[in-house]
Amino acid sequence: MRRWTAVPLLLAAAALATLEDAPLPVAAAQKEKDDTNPPTEETFVTADGLQLHGKFHKSLKGDAASPVVVLLYPPATDRTVERTMDSKSGDWKGLARRLTKEGYNVFQFDWRGHGKSTIIKEPAKFWDTTGQRNGITGAANNKHIKDSPKSKKPNKRDLKLQDITNLPAYMPVLIEDLAAVRCHLDVKNDNNELNSNSVYVIGAGDAAVLGMFWIRAEFARPAVYPSQNQLGMGIPRYDYVPQPLLGNIGTRAGETIAGAVWLSPNQPRAIARAAVRDWVATAPEMRDTRMLFLWGEKDEAAKLQADFLWREALLGDPRAAKIAGVEPLDPKKSMIPIEKTELKGGFLLGDNAKLKTEDIIVKEFNDIKEKRAKQPHKTRGYTEPYFINPTAFGVGFQ
Repeated sequence: MRRWTAVPLLLAAAALATLEDAPLPVAAAQKEKDDTNPPTEETFVTADGLQLHGKFHKSLKGDAASPVVVLLYPPATDRTVERTMDSKSGDWKGLARRLTKEGYNVFQFDWRGHGKSTIIKEPAKFWDTTGQRNGITGAANNKHIKDSPKSKKPNKRDLKLQDITNLPAYMPVLIEDLAAVRCHLDVKNDNNELNSNSVYVIGAGDAAVLGMFWIRAEFARPAVYPSQNQLGMGIPRYDYVPQPLLGNIGTRAGETIAGAVWLSPNQPRAIARAAVRDWVATAPEMRDTRMLFLWGEKDEAAKLQADFLWREALLGDPRAAKIAGVEPLDPKKSMIPIEKTELKGGFLLGDNAKLKTEDIIVKEFNDIKEKRAKQPHKTRGYTEPYFINPTAFGVGFQ
């Protein structure tokens, strides 16, 4: 009996060995491969003293000369519906994975009050209203952020989404998060981890207009940290954008923004359309940054907003372009509806077989990269975060 029972056991063991040697199912094999290139979790601090949490996905093809793509999910507008870079905002992780395979570094982060971006590292700066440490966001931080049961201003050291009493009105403050992201990327550039001479941006919903706001501000900042002669006598550091400098500032940071894709753009309540129109009018070089608008074909609101941004803000319309004395933009190259869907923003990601959103993004960026050629790696010199003064760009705190 024992001799016969051993046979099926041997057969079962052989079958098991065969299964172990067989190729993994596609999904399992992909997951195993993805796990070999996990992102690096990083923290960095804004000019007003809040610690942000981010993830850096390293390019699978490149080196220190590889460009970087910044992903912007739409910040929450409702305190009961929290979004993060990993949840309730679309398949950004899948997009990051695709981009790293194409030779791009990718950086994600959580906006202030979202995810793990909740630690106030420098409360004296964050809550300051005297202008000595924080002449930009201190008043808005005090106005729109309430005390927690165990943490009260001016010693409050945490910022939860639920603490922000009016998210739409507070949204302009988030431009400081983007300034901190850029400073952090420039530090990584100087450490030979990426090339911040070619930065790409993908933003969804309200983050599309925030992203355009940030690009406009970048055209008012020197790409390389100013010398003491440029800062002027008695000025210790570069503190805010647009800080007056002496002489020619050289290459502007906006010139290093290679391209942008805006998914289902939305107009934040606290940023007036008049301000958006003025961004390109006062910095026409913004039009040299290629911008692509994508939206679900059945999403009429996103279509109308994309049309406004293309036609009036970027002067894509032939009549507006003629009045401004610039060349019109080709809508076929910059306005693409995703067919047969009403999905919005980041939810246009994750079903590339059907929607082709990721394919469109990759094709756009690869085309830009080819035309820009290989951008030289340059030391930036920024080591401390700086403010962006929103009022200089027509955006006020409510």
